[in-house]
Parts: sequence; C-alpha cells; structure tokens
Amino acid sequence: MNLIKKISFTIFSFILVVFLISCKGNEAEGYKVNFVTDGNTVVTVYPTNQIKDGQETKEAYSKDFQTGKLLKDGNGDVYFSLKISKGYEISKFEFDSDSIEKIDEIENDKDLNLFVIKGVKKDLELNVVVSKVVEGFIITFEMDENVTVTVFDTQEYQAGQEVKSAFARNSETGEIDMSGDGQVNFKVSLKEGFEIANILATPTSNYKNLKLPSELGENTYRITKVTGEVVVAITTKEVGTATNEEGFQVTFDLDENVTVTIFETKDYTDGIVATTAYARDSLTGEIDISGEGQVNFKVNVKEGYELVNVLATPTANYKNLKLPDELGENTYRITKITGAVTVAVTTKKEGESSNIEGFKGTFVLDDNVIVTVYDAQDYENGKVTTLALARNSDTGEVDIGGNGQINFRVTLLEGYEVASITITPKDNYKNLKLPEELGENTYRITKMTGDITITIVTKPKGGTA
Repeated sequence: MNLIKKISFTIFSFILVVFLISCKGNEAEGYKVNFVTDGNTVVTVYPTNQIKDGQETKEAYSKDFQTGKLLKDGNGDVYFSLKISKGYEISKFEFDSDSIEKIDEIENDKDLNLFVIKGVKKDLELNVVVSKVVEGFIITFEMDENVTVTVFDTQEYQAGQEVKSAFARNSETGEIDMSGDGQVNFKVSLKEGFEIANILATPTSNYKNLKLPSELGENTYRITKVTGEVVVAITTKEVGTATNEEGFQVTFDLDENVTVTIFETKDYTDGIVATTAYARDSLTGEIDISGEGQVNFKVNVKEGYELVNVLATPTANYKNLKLPDELGENTYRITKITGAVTVAVTTKKEGESSNIEGFKGTFVLDDNVIVTVYDAQDYENGKVTTLALARNSDTGEVDIGGNGQINFRVTLLEGYEVASITITPKDNYKNLKLPEELGENTYRITKMTGDITITIVTKPKGGTA
C-alpha cells in the first residue's frame, strides 16, 4: 500500500514539474501574434526597436524592447513593417480588441509602413486588410485661411465633408466617374467679414463648366464633365474692399498690315483699336478672373492684304477661339480665359503664297508598329508615314489656325499591342482622342498650335512594356 502511495506521489510530482516547466517555457516565449495577409502584403518583424535586422515572417512574440526579453505579462510589444504591392494600400487591421492595448504607426526616415503593437495581452491573429488604390480624376482645392470647402458626392448637396481634395463622381450615384461625365459639387464657407474674391479652376481643358452661385444658390458650385486633374484656387477679401487682381491679359502680336479692334462685351459695340486686352464678362464688360471671361475682337486688314493666320497660345489658358465662320467677317472671340494669352495675327498680299508649311507631327516608332495618317477625320485614303501635318478635319487642308488635327491609325505586328503613346510638348495640342471613342487602333490629336513628337511604344500582348 505504501509502495502504491509512493509511486502515485512520484507520478504526481513528475506531472507537476512538467506542468510548471511548460508554463515557464510558454511565459518565456511571449504572446504569439499571427499575421494574416493576402498575396499583396509582406510582413517584416524586428528584433529591436532600432528597426534593423528585420525578418520576413507571419508570426512574432511580444517582448520588452528595452531589455529585449520576451514578455507574457501584458506589457510586451511587437514592431513590424508592411510592404504593400503597387496599386494597393492598407485599409485596416482586424483583431480581438481585448488582445492588445493599441496599434500605433511610427514615423521614420526609411520610408517604411512601420507599426508597433502595444501591450499584447494574449495570443492573437492580426488580419492586415488591404484594398486597391482608388483611381479617379482628383480635384485639389487651394485656399487661403478665410475659407473652407465642403464637398458632396452627388448634386443633391447632402451629407457633405470638409476636404482639400475630391474625386469626380457620378451626379446621381456618387460613384467615382472616369467617363468624362463626372462632376464635383461643393460649397464654400467663409470666415465672418470675408467674401469670395475669385474662384479659378484650371486647366479648363480638363472640364466643361464651372457652374456658379448665380445658378446653383449661395456659395454653391459645380465643376462638370471632368476629364483630368483640376486645381481650384479660391481667394477671399474683406467685405467691401477691392481686389488687387488686374486680370488675364491678352496681347496681340501683329504685323504692319493689320490692326485689332477690342470690344468689352460680345455685342461688339464701342470698340477701341489696341494691342492688349483683358478677359471680361461677356455681358457687363467687367474684368473677369473667374475663368469665364472672354476677349471679343475684330481684325482690320490693310487694303490689298489678306489674313494668313490668327493663332492664340497657349491653348491651356483658354477654352476656344471662335472664328468668323460662326461670328461674322473678321470677328473672333477667345472664351473661358484662365491666364495670359498671346494672339499672333499674320497677313500676306492678296494672291501670294503664305510660305507657311504647317505644324508637324513626327512619329517615333519601335519595330512592331506602323502608322497610317489620314488628311481628314473620315479616315479614308490614308498613307503610311512617320510625318504628318495638322489639317482641317473636314477639308484636309493644312491648318495653322490652332484648330488643325492629325488623324491616324496604328497597325501592330501580330502578338503585340500598344503600351503607351506619348506626345510632346503638351502645350502644342489640346487632346489625344483614343480608340474607345474612335474605334480600334484609331487616334486623333486635336487643336495643334505647334510641332509635336508622337512616341509609340509596344509590348507583347499580356506582357509589360
């Protein structure tokens, strides 16, 4: 009987010792953190808070980073960084809220997504959730200290958010819209004693209209049909004070055979002969720096001479140059001016050649593509070439008036596709229209005002450039 008791006691003692050793061993390990990630995230865990000698892993143990000892008392921490695939960003961390004190992001000079888990209280799984980076046309607001902007997802102007940037969105659903029909709806809030001096959205080529409070309601605005990034500059002034804004100047560069008559409004009355003008409201004639101002003018050609060209540059600083075929003989209008513009007017003797060749488009191609250029936008009777001239879209005649275009198609070697089309300089044309609008492998460069180079790079289908 005593023998049995002794054996039982010995077994019990052995089990107790094993249990205690086991407990001590677990305590020495620290609490375990398992990182749960998808294929777009790599976790690196650091042995010290010096952030070096990191190891790519999916597990870590809590420790005292002052002594380097593993801890299992609720005071241990874990330092880690995340490498995220291009096109993704960290969305959130998911974990049992009772398992840790908090997660802090740490600023660092190594450009790391660096974090520390503070106060690990038990073993846990940390789910790192990433999401695709939202792509869209971004509108950035530049404001002085007397104004804030509230942006609304739809044109109902409900549940807005005070921000400094926004994406173009569908007017009804509020979803991000990159179709060219997206808009940004916003209201401005002014500090007491101040009022709007100016709201200017640029470049005008990246949207259709800036709708104003006169149409939408007090301090309410809408940018429509956004096709690229836009900067909205908002300036204020004290109520009742004048602004120091002189206005957007248009300078006329004329030869000796022509003069220009400037009109303050679009009714073309009471004009003055001048070589400079300012963008003005089309009805009141007041100087307009809102981006809606225009310059209305007529050209007066000396007897025996005729116009060769009227060219307004840079095109980024205005919306359109309207011509005599719409407005009447020798009558012009530059619309939606957002910066300084120069208008070059040239003449020639009646019956003489102008000796102007035209604006050239030079194609730089790799071995897997050829280009066919067409004189007009009907894409008929094309010619394989690496040089083209800006032409009238209907007649195919060389156009140096700033409205000429180049229409072309690309033909690719079997197994290849277009990787990129780059046009430089950007100031010498308005838009590059693409196959999704014009048809397979079909392109159009519009409103050329100078020579350009078109570089086309190809890649194997499904591959990278």
